[in-house]
Amino acid sequence: QAECDRKKQAAQNTGGVPCKAYSLGGNPIPVCSAGTQGGVSNVLVDRNIDGSNVTLNKAMSAKFKAMRQAGKKEARITIAANDVAAPGAGSYRSKATQAALVRAGYPAAPVGRSMHQWGMAIDLSCNGKPFTSSGSTCQNWIKRNAARFGFRNLPSEAWHYSSNGK
Repeated sequence: QAECDRKKQAAQNTGGVPCKAYSLGGNPIPVCSAGTQGGVSNVLVDRNIDGSNVTLNKAMSAKFKAMRQAGKKEARITIAANDVAAPGAGSYRSKATQAALVRAGYPAAPVGRSMHQWGMAIDLSCNGKPFTSSGSTCQNWIKRNAARFGFRNLPSEAWHYSSNGK
């Protein structure tokens, strides 16, 4: 009960409520607008977090900001989203953007099952380059530190980090 109350309070602090339809695991739970069905079309997001091109669910925005600031301070790296697939596709994705990526053959989850649609995932770039070509300083720092900020890697995609590693 205490854990449930803590999660509910954390969601309310973001101006939302835990998304009812979310079942993909991880921590934190994404937040949605109150009084809605609590699905991917109801998520609450923060845009341009810390002056970046990153848009994430309000439940993850402070975590990303902290990671971005630590990366600058500790390793002199600038972390952002890699929007190579489409403008704005490197972090939160609308249903239309997710569907377009699936149709185009990108390695994207089905519509409604993507951590990007929940605003809980980011495809990383570092120092203005895609993560996989950003150099060892960036890659090593993120691999060592992302979990410290609540981000887990999807092993099949080196650049993809989310709250649950999916």
